[in-house]
Amino acid sequence: MTICTIRSEVDGYPDLVERLQRIAERVVPVLEEVIQLPVGPDPLIRLVSPDTFVTEVIGEQRRAVHRDVAAFGLDDEEAGVLEQKLAAREEWLNQAWMLTTGYTVDSIDGRPEILMLPKAVHHAALREPILTKTLAMELCHVARHHKSKGVLLHVHESPCPELHGCRPNAYPAFVITGFAEWAAREVTIRLLGDPVLPAPTGEETAEFAQVCGALERRMKEEGITLPGKDTVWLPTRASFPFPPHAAYEDGATWAAFIVERGANGLQLLNHVWAEPELIPTLDEIANPLLWLARARKAVDAEALEVQQ
Repeated sequence: MTICTIRSEVDGYPDLVERLQRIAERVVPVLEEVIQLPVGPDPLIRLVSPDTFVTEVIGEQRRAVHRDVAAFGLDDEEAGVLEQKLAAREEWLNQAWMLTTGYTVDSIDGRPEILMLPKAVHHAALREPILTKTLAMELCHVARHHKSKGVLLHVHESPCPELHGCRPNAYPAFVITGFAEWAAREVTIRLLGDPVLPAPTGEETAEFAQVCGALERRMKEEGITLPGKDTVWLPTRASFPFPPHAAYEDGATWAAFIVERGANGLQLLNHVWAEPELIPTLDEIANPLLWLARARKAVDAEALEVQQ
């Protein structure tokens, strides 16, 4: 049974395609049960070089910036600042691509594509548990892309989410990243017995250790600190390319609360992906009951409108 198309665009690593295919065949049905969304027809996973990875990621973010500049008339000064941030992220990615296991991009033709780096898999010594979690997270992004018909990635990559219908102080990356982290943990619990959490394998290459050390030193030298859950982080307004820790940890905790506390919490969350106005604000992140009340009211109103 072929669940995903896995296309290798690099030489070497002959067993990785087969490994990922086996893992995907286990992950997809469990993920679909966990998130109650179909992954969609024939998801595409591309195994790419570091140069291609950086080009694709930055290319998608550049399209997002240009799209908003054109659609919302952002002035030249703001457009220039966004281009500077983009250049900074490109520089960081060229230095730190080894720390990235997977990334879902919205391709030029609007199809979601999962990018994976065989070189990163090698240097970080990634084994089945982390690869299982990585595929679960990225396939979750693909499922939500189909649910939202592309709206979600546009909002996530936008420098101005409020212009896409989000409320002031809405935090797209928090709920998007946190939900995927929660879903991936649930998948690994069901498949492997325990949630898979980030941890060194002890088998990383010396080059990987050097990159981690250089990255840590540079962040200290440049005074880079990543925000907590009380500050909105927007990917296309940041110089540093990786989501803050809070988006994963606190985001997963928030998503778990919504799913476990609300009788229809998962269904409410699945409304978010196509309805940017339901993305939680900072106040609703601090108090998820506020979001549950607002989301239920909005979804009930939609249902009533459909009935009429």
